Amino acid sequence: MKKIRIIACGGGTISHAIPTITVCQSLMAINSKIEILYVASKNGPEIEYLKNNLKYTSIYCGKIYRYLTIRLIASAILNIVGFLQAFWIVLINRPKLVFAKGGYATFAIAINAKLFGIPVVIHESDSIIGLSNSIAAKFAKIILTGFPAENYEKKYHNKIVFSGIPLRNEFKSPSLPRGVNVHFSPSLKTILILGGSQGAEALTSWVAKNILRFLDDTQIIHVCGSANYEKFKYLTHDKNIVEARNKYILLPFVRNGLAYIMKNSTLIVSRAGATSIAELSYLSKPAVLVPYPFASKNHQQKNGEILVKNKACILISQSDLDEKTAEILKLLNDSDKLKDLGKNISSIMPKDSLDRIANVINDAIINN
Repeated sequence: MKKIRIIACGGGTISHAIPTITVCQSLMAINSKIEILYVASKNGPEIEYLKNNLKYTSIYCGKIYRYLTIRLIASAILNIVGFLQAFWIVLINRPKLVFAKGGYATFAIAINAKLFGIPVVIHESDSIIGLSNSIAAKFAKIILTGFPAENYEKKYHNKIVFSGIPLRNEFKSPSLPRGVNVHFSPSLKTILILGGSQGAEALTSWVAKNILRFLDDTQIIHVCGSANYEKFKYLTHDKNIVEARNKYILLPFVRNGLAYIMKNSTLIVSRAGATSIAELSYLSKPAVLVPYPFASKNHQQKNGEILVKNKACILISQSDLDEKTAEILKLLNDSDKLKDLGKNISSIMPKDSLDRIANVINDAIINN
């Protein structure tokens, strides 16, 4: 059986890589002829996830800066080397199609695909198209998006297919794997604090300052990120917190079992990245979103504003967290408001995003 070769890329961050890997696995499941080579960023965090899932290679990738900085020279050298590596990869493999999810690797692979006349399908999760994807969008055949077309610039509308955002399979049937030490008390409400892939030190600092205000009748599960864990693990030894009978659980990250923890939480405080929003939508979970203020093009703020228009979240700026703590405490005890938020966020994104994306890519391959 002759194989159909595809190149997929989406590297630099876990938020780019995991959805791309999930799409690749789904695509191979619906079309057994498809063979995928994943192009990752050299030494990127996605490598760990690729090892047991997909055939992969990697290229050097430097950050694409929008402003002058001393780092620009080193980054430019890495990007030139990566571009030449990408040229060779595309030349040798001659894929039928390239699927790009954004991130540093997308830039080099997508441009080389264009040079060889190979169709490119990109997926943009956020409501503002990122820098690498905005370059690839100029010649992409299809732009799959996490939000409806009206949230993007009009110049893209004729290429946009609203697909939603692909999620890991664990969200279909959430369960808690062995070794994940999280227990839910049926007599307590649970607030889950998610810092995103970067951990969000500002959110963790807010928890540290206000933790005792929550612990009377609430359990806190706090995913602080590996970078912040050592700095804040003192909280788990604090006398007052220990006396609260382990109502506070601090985790550096959750590789497996996050869907289960989210599903069983009363309220979730999270950054406003598109993948986090998709997870909340899939599980119909009420949320307080705190956009990362330094995100590229302030896209997290726009993501959150789209939800606010649909009465699908509470949006709080990072600088206002302390003064809004009482509002969050009040929300925890407002079952009607929580129910409405969960219902409204549920309708923000389609539940069959993974199937939609895989089918669009498969159709593009067949019709090419």
